[in-house]
Amino acid sequence: MAHAVTSARQGQADPRLLKVQAERAAKAIRTSVIGSPFWACFFAAICSKLVPFLGQVSLDRAVAVVLIVMAATALAQLALRFYRRSANDPYTLAQWRLRLLGVSLFVSAAWGSAPWLLWDDVNNSNHVFIALMCLAIVARIVVNRSNHVTFFLASFLPMGTLLFVRFVVTFQPSDLILAALIPLYGIQVYLDSDHISSRWDEESQMRFSYEDMSRELEEARDEALRKRTEAEAANASKTSFLANMSHELRTPLNGILGYAQVLGRDRTLSERQRDGLGVIQRSGEHLLALINDILDLSKIEAGKMTVENAEEFPLYQALEGSLAICVPLAATSFT
Repeated sequence: MAHAVTSARQGQADPRLLKVQAERAAKAIRTSVIGSPFWACFFAAICSKLVPFLGQVSLDRAVAVVLIVMAATALAQLALRFYRRSANDPYTLAQWRLRLLGVSLFVSAAWGSAPWLLWDDVNNSNHVFIALMCLAIVARIVVNRSNHVTFFLASFLPMGTLLFVRFVVTFQPSDLILAALIPLYGIQVYLDSDHISSRWDEESQMRFSYEDMSRELEEARDEALRKRTEAEAANASKTSFLANMSHELRTPLNGILGYAQVLGRDRTLSERQRDGLGVIQRSGEHLLALINDILDLSKIEAGKMTVENAEEFPLYQALEGSLAICVPLAATSFT
């Protein structure tokens, strides 16, 4: 588990982890940019002269915010389209991870322009509304990018920094309080995101380990089946070889035994010749018995051996008789 956590932290140990991280980042960017134009229009409209009590920002500045966010959204969509074309190339995953990280930085910076362009110096309600809107965007970032802390930082830091600076430069007490809340909120969200990111990477590494183990088990099973098939084929070849060789040996052996029997009937043979024929006869019969046993073994392995004239065998009586003979002999040998 410690090795899995270390690999997850490095993000480079396994290309599959890089792919998962890139996919999560691409999905988060795609989800966030879908509603970005709507949120930008809403944000700009509320802070413009259309809603006077939350700001008196001119329409050209409001339109500028919308255009900046839409340009960032278009760039993100274009980057995602190119990413989809090369998402299956393992050699470009690390590059695309950095590119998607850059896209997140650019989109966050685009949103960071909103506090500056939609700022109304004399309206504190405008300041509070801007803070709430930016924190709402941060909340979306937490939901979408909390599974990878690097992408969360890339999405939060540009906008959070620009928002913090915007509140600090006014030197107003209420704005300074709001400015102090931004880093505190960011630190807390970072700690939560870091925990979630670590857990996601650990789960990914565990899933990869299970996949590797399953693949190894399948390979081992296939190898065992292949070895079994080879062993069965070798055994069948051996059985066929023994059967063929037994037939090939028994045919000339029967001829030898037949001629030996014919010669044995000759009355003119000497005693020495008859003894030689007897040796040939006994050796041939012994060899024929061995060949028949080999044939029987081949039939048993092939499943072609059948039992004929099966009878009950008094095993108990045979053992009892054997013991009755062996015990006195053993006692005599010891004495």
